[in-house]
Parts: sequence; C-alpha cells; structure tokens
Amino acid sequence: MKKCSSVVSGLLDKYISYRKADSGIGIASSAYLSSFNSFCHKYYPHAKELSNEMVTRWCAKRETETATSRNSRIAVIRSFLKYTNKHNLTALKPPTSLLSKRVVRVSVLDKELPPSVVSDLLNRYIIYKKASNAMGNSTLECLFFFNDYCATYHPEATTLTEKIINQWCDKRITESSESHNKRISPIRTFLRYANGRGWINVRLPEFLPWSKKQYTPYPFSPQQLQAFFKITDSFVDAKYLSDKVSGIRKIEIPVFFRLLYSTGMRTVEVRLLRCSDVDLKNGVINIDQSKGLDQHRIALHRTMWDLLIRYDEAMSALMPDRNYFFPNEYDEPYNRMWESYNFVRMWRLVSNDHARCYDFRSHYAVRNINSWKYTGPEWFDKLLYLSRSMGHREIRSTCYYYQLVPLFAEQLETLTAEEYHKLLPDLTNYLSDENTI
Repeated sequence: MKKCSSVVSGLLDKYISYRKADSGIGIASSAYLSSFNSFCHKYYPHAKELSNEMVTRWCAKRETETATSRNSRIAVIRSFLKYTNKHNLTALKPPTSLLSKRVVRVSVLDKELPPSVVSDLLNRYIIYKKASNAMGNSTLECLFFFNDYCATYHPEATTLTEKIINQWCDKRITESSESHNKRISPIRTFLRYANGRGWINVRLPEFLPWSKKQYTPYPFSPQQLQAFFKITDSFVDAKYLSDKVSGIRKIEIPVFFRLLYSTGMRTVEVRLLRCSDVDLKNGVINIDQSKGLDQHRIALHRTMWDLLIRYDEAMSALMPDRNYFFPNEYDEPYNRMWESYNFVRMWRLVSNDHARCYDFRSHYAVRNINSWKYTGPEWFDKLLYLSRSMGHREIRSTCYYYQLVPLFAEQLETLTAEEYHKLLPDLTNYLSDENTI
C-alpha cells in the first residue's frame, strides 16, 4: 500500500499487519485500502482522527458502480472498522450494504423449450420423465442444449435425422472421451424412448471407449473424524462476508457434514433437502430430491435428531419461513462446489490425504457392515434395510461396500457361492453412477 501521511495510514498499517499475520490479505483488498488511504489524505489532510463522514463519503455508491460492486468494495472497509473498533482505536459505525437487485434465476425444470425440429418430441419425453420423478437437472440441461442446437443450426428442418444428431454428438476437440459419453448419454436415452414409441427411427450415437481409474473411498479413522468435526465447529469463514452470511454458514457447516456422516445420505440429497422433508416431530427424513426413482426415508439416530431440532430453531431465528433446510442467504440450495470447497479446506487441516465429502456415504455403509454379526436371516434383513435407507434401487448396489470390508466379503461369498459375483455391479461405472447429480 502506498504510504500517505493521512490520519488513517497508521490504523491501516496495524490492520494490514494483523491480516498478514492471520490469514493474509488479497490484492483487491489492498487496492481498496490504498484507495481509501489516498482519499483521506487528499480530502482530509488536516484531520486528527478518522470520522464517520470520511468513511461515508468514500463508501458512497459511484455512478459507474453496481450495487454488488459497491458492496464488495465497502466489505473491506467494514472488516477494517471491525478491527479498529474491537481494539478501541475507533468507535465508528461500519457502512451498510446496499440491497442489490438480484437476477431471478428460473430453474431449468421450469423453462420452456424453444421451438425446433425436436422440441415437440422432447416435451413429450420430459413430461413422461417428470411424471415418474426421474428427470434430473443435469439431464434436462443436456436436452435443452441439444434442442437449442437444433433450433439455431437447423431452424428449417422438419425431421430429426441421424445427420443432425451426429453433428451435435460428435466428440469435440476440447472434450475427453469420458465427458463426451456423459454429454450424449441423455440423448441416447431420449432417442431410445422415441424409437420405442415409433416417433422416429434413428441409430443411437455410439459411446467412445475410455478407461476410468477406480476410486477407492477414503477410510476415515476415528481420530481424523474427531479432528474434522472439531474444526467444523470452530472454523472461521472469510472476513469479507456479511454478518448474515457468516452467521448462516457458522450454523450450517457443522450440521451439514454431521448429517452426511450419520445417515449415509448422498450429498445432493442433503443440499436439496427442504424443510418440509424433515419430520422433526418423528425424527424421519423423507428423501425426494434424489437419483430418479430412489425416494426413500431415513430414521434419524436420537443424537442427530436432537441436533437437527436445535439447528432448525437457530436457523429459523436467522431466516424465518425458509424453504430449504440448508439454504444460502437467498433461501436457495447450495451447489456441489460449495460442499466440496468447504470439505476440502477443512480436511486439509486434518490430513494431506485425498478424500471427498462423498466418502462419508461409503464410511456409513462400511461402519454399519462392520458392526453386524452373522445371525442367520437377520443378517439379510440388515442388508435389505441398509440398502433401502441408502436409497439403492437394487440390493446389488449395496453389495459394492462388501468389497471394502474383507471379512464380510469372504462371509458373503461362503453363504452365496457364485451368486455373490452376480450381485456385484460393474465397479468401473458404479461410482460415477452413484455420484450422479
């Protein structure tokens, strides 16, 4: 920061030294502080102390500035004044944020398809999939992209042809075989459905050969889990966030990861959980937003049940009448990057080993299996219950976890002989399918 002989320079020097020793200070924050320092030196060269007038003038919204940009700028000054007020260097009121006009985002599930050669067929297919609650956002987005392509590049076409399909499905230069296959998979499913009903008669685009390294879920140790959850309870979020956002995340993060750990729920299921899905009176969670037809219920352990009751009371005080159980500040669900980002930054304080937030699901299954003892039919009852509680469509999906528990893998093979191998899914595709959002 450029040195100026303003009244604020000494305060800024102390604040910057504190930030550097604590968590560091970014380029943008340094630039804003330097600008504030220069402003005070230019317009208040003889001031003997920092005043509310100086702060208010610098923080005023500029003509070429959006409310969002202005809020980002003053967030730095808010953090600075919190520090100086806390250490009795000033007694000033931090500037408030402006209410920015948010762009209302229409869910892809609520959008209409623009007219194209394939739009009528897609609409019928989407209605069918929605009726069975088997249409995910990512699949629907892919169908929308395909329809947009047809509307843009083949506006005069009257029949959906293999040439049109292949032009969109051909592998792109910047695309890997894996990404290509994921992109065309929803189109193949749609075309198979349309062919089966006689709407069209086309060949399905081919998948490209590819090999995927099998990912082994991380085996958390009790010591690591204890350390991780201790960090979630005390983790300090970024200082530039507003008090509301910081308050929400401070409450949410410890409970969010504990719910994943204690129930084996998919991360997408927890993120999209609505308040109406959580029956706190009876301690039951109804999973509706899941993988296609895999709706199911989860009975909560008493300790998790009590924690969710306390959490809900705290969140209701911050966000009355919220729709989502774990919302952001706009009462919308977080995206998958939020869960991954927060898990990784806290996990790195525990271990340098590679682990994923989704590994809590595997840990839940293995922990349950390890606690069982073979007692005849009851053993199979437990396997079925575990399969249903985890939302597996088929019991063979649950059998995947037995390969992570050598003792029970041998026991199951003894009990069922070659039938055991018929139960096991294709592990190459299983994990990628299991984590589909």
